[in-house]
Parts: sequence; C-alpha cells; structure tokens
Amino acid sequence: MKKILCFLSLGMLLVACNGGSKGVDNGSVKGIIVKKAGIEGASTLAIAAPAQGVKSVSFTKADGGSGENALYKVSADNKFIEVSYTFNVEVEGDAPDKTVIETIKRNINIVPNFIYSIGGGDWLWLANCFMDVPNYREMPEDGAKKILTRIRDEFNEKYHDTHGAHYLINKVNGAMYQWEQADGAPAGLSDGYNPPSMLDDWFVTLGSDMYVREGGYNFLSAEEGTPSGRVLRVRFSSAGPVFTEVIPASQGVSRLLPGENCLGLTCGQGSNIGYYVYTPSDGRIQAIPLDQTHQNIRWTVISVDNKLYALKNNQEGNLEGGPHSVGFYEITVAKDGVKIGSAPIAETYSHMGLYDEIMNGWVCTTPTYAFFEDGSPVKVHIFDSVNKTLSSGDMPDHYPYSAGGVRSRYFEGIAYEADGDAGFWICDLSKSEAEYVPLDKSGIASYNISSMVMEHFEAGNMTMKYRCATPNGDVYAFATVKGANRGKLAVITGDDGSAGYIINVLLNL
Repeated sequence: MKKILCFLSLGMLLVACNGGSKGVDNGSVKGIIVKKAGIEGASTLAIAAPAQGVKSVSFTKADGGSGENALYKVSADNKFIEVSYTFNVEVEGDAPDKTVIETIKRNINIVPNFIYSIGGGDWLWLANCFMDVPNYREMPEDGAKKILTRIRDEFNEKYHDTHGAHYLINKVNGAMYQWEQADGAPAGLSDGYNPPSMLDDWFVTLGSDMYVREGGYNFLSAEEGTPSGRVLRVRFSSAGPVFTEVIPASQGVSRLLPGENCLGLTCGQGSNIGYYVYTPSDGRIQAIPLDQTHQNIRWTVISVDNKLYALKNNQEGNLEGGPHSVGFYEITVAKDGVKIGSAPIAETYSHMGLYDEIMNGWVCTTPTYAFFEDGSPVKVHIFDSVNKTLSSGDMPDHYPYSAGGVRSRYFEGIAYEADGDAGFWICDLSKSEAEYVPLDKSGIASYNISSMVMEHFEAGNMTMKYRCATPNGDVYAFATVKGANRGKLAVITGDDGSAGYIINVLLNL
C-alpha cells in the first residue's frame, strides 16, 4: 500500500483555479487555504485506512469525513478520532452562496504519506500530501462538486512529480503552513515506510532552529532543475516558520552533520569531497584540515551524539587488502580555526579492505556508533563516544546485519528482531547480548486471533507492528519495546471496538 506515515507539518495551502460559468464551475472560487489541523490534546497520531473487504468498520469521524487515508488522534483508551481541518475559501468578485462554501470546506481532506516530529519536538512535518474528496461518489452533481473537482485535480497535478505537498504544523495550536521546495522542502520524497533516521544528514536541528539541505535526501546532480546544495535555516515562531538561506548553492553541500553549536558540511561528491564547519553564531564556513594527499589514507567526518569526529582509514599496503587501522580523532572548533587532534582517541585494526560504510560521512544520534565488517561471523566495531573506547567482536546472536548500514536496520542504536508470534529480541549495539521480551497477548484475547505475523518496527513510536488474522478479517496489534508495558499487545479500535483497518504509522508526540 502506498501510504506510509510520517508526521508532517501542514502549512498554508493555496490552489489557483481558472474561471468558469457561475453555477457550473463557479470561477469566483479561486482556491482554498488550509489554516489548522485539529490535533489539540493528542498524545499519539496515526495515518490509517479501512482494510478492504471488512464489513463492519467504525471510526469516530470528523464532520463530513470518510475515515479513509486520514490522519487520526489516538485517545487515552486506544480509540481513533479523525483529525479535522480548518479551511478558508478564497474568492474573486462575487462570493458564491454560503452553502456552496460550506460544502467545499466540509468535503476537502488532506491525505498524507508520512509524519515526522521536527523543530525540537514542537512542530510536525506532514509530508507527501495529496488532496481528496472522501464522499465524492455520493455527492450530487452540482456546482459545488465541480468546484471541488477542479481544486482537487489542480492541486494533485501540481504536486504529482514531487510525490505530494508538504506542511508544517505547530503542535501547540495546530496552525498549518505550506512548505515549498524553494524553502528547502524535499524534491520528491519517495513513498513507502521511512524511519526517522532517513532524515539524518540533510535535516538537522540545532537549538530551536532547523537546517535543511535543499532537495532533501536527493544528492546533487548536474542536471538542470535538480537540487543545488544550498542550506536553509528554518526558524519557528508564533507567526509561523521563517526560511533563510545561510549557505549558498556555490558551496555544493551534499550532507549536513550536527556538531556542538555548529554544522559539519560534506561538500561535493565522489572523489571530489571536502569537509567544512559552519558556525551559525557568525556565519563562518571553515575547512576541516584533513590531509587527503596520501593514496593509502582516506579521511571522512562523522557526527556522533551531536559531536563531530574525523575518521582516518590508514591502509598499510595496497588498497585491495591487508591490515589497516581506523582511528577516531576529535574535531575542535574555535575562533582561531578548526583543529584535528594530534592522536586518535580510539583506534582499531582489521584485515578488512575498506570501511566503505563509514567513509562517506554519517550521522549517529546516540553516543554509541557502530560499523560492521563482512565475514563469517560478521564483525561489529563499536565506538563509545562517552568513554572514548573502540571495541571489536563477533556480531551477537539475533542482532540483524545489513550491508546497507546501521541505520537501515537500527533506530537510535537499537533494532528489534521478532521471534515469530512469541516475542522479540531487543538488540542494543551498546550491549553484547540481545534481551528477549515475550509477547503478552492477554489484551487482544477477545479478537480470537488465529495467527500473527510481525510486519515491521514502528520507529516513530518504538513499537512492533503485527498483522493478526481474526474471523472478521485482519487487525493490527502493537507491542511497545520500551517502558513498563513493553511486549504487551494492544489494538487501536474504532468507537464501537472494531479494528478492521490498516494503520500505516504511529507517532508519539
């Protein structure tokens, strides 16, 4: 299914429309502006859609809503409440009848694909949004429906190539603001399940400000119209977000790396990469002094727990193999320049060829940074930034490994490996053993579940998502992986207790 949720921020939405004959396609209606999302009081948000073939599905619906592909608040007793939106209708010349305006407001819905928590946790980003008219087929064929058709189709066509529009939402009052590509919104964020770690290296929060690399996770390209590599600051206020360019396109930024009151910058691509530091306090961009002239030494810069480190990959032979070392060096940013420590604070040796996984710049949000070495068994190397140690050993039992890197399987240094429908292992890279948690099914016994299959780890809510087969169709149960209730399965229901729908993503606020 296309929808996978990210909590996104909704913003101001404006759709221009062509004129038409009054009463048929009333040209006086220019477009609509999304002003607010009714998220007040929510502790958890979800994006969901009723499952096909389920006869009895009940939701607490917003006024005029259908409950399909919608954004929901989750109540304290695990019930869905559909989020309603406040719209303004823009008109030119004579305003249409009030009934027409109210019909338009009541029948427009926002269909998101992702939701993220951003801006230090005070804002939401609602991404890959399209416009929908949920009760479209049941509406009478009148002027209001024709206006709705025009507004919906023009909006969806406008944002078709970028996989939808983007909005920023103030979590305090639900005020929404549209986020355009010119202000750093991603140029074509792909659909599908994307964990929050996908935002690493192009979407960084420093203090109360957010910094984004134009184009999002799409790398630079020589093709006309592709992201330029400039960096924008997003500053949030009660009046809404303010977007300011702080690093020009000429710098060619390809990755952002959060540091202590600064940003590390990876600039360029391929063999033509340079590393810099940007300090917001004075706007300076300074080169990180890395000697890239030795053919058997490669340097890169990474961010671990919001601190910058230089990694030196020292090959003691040819580049095809042989023992070599990887050392972590501290980076110091001062008024008189950027400096690299004279000796590594931690170092390891290996017979692996090159650590390609770590040699392209990386962001790790936790104090423990890990990288893997292929083999039988797989080796894991763990850098502890607090104690400044680097340990190496065999990959522990049950710990998942992916050649795509740590963040493809781990969130905040932790992964969860399912044991069928019996339980799961908590795999913490800072520990040497996996911890087993059995599932407690007592809370879902009334659903008469015949089988359960784990679908994925819900990173935004730190839960395991299971598809459960019941006599009335599939339901989706969630087990938290942290806290006092970890392992206890729960089903989020409609107001009549039914659960025949698909929950794409849950996000704790």
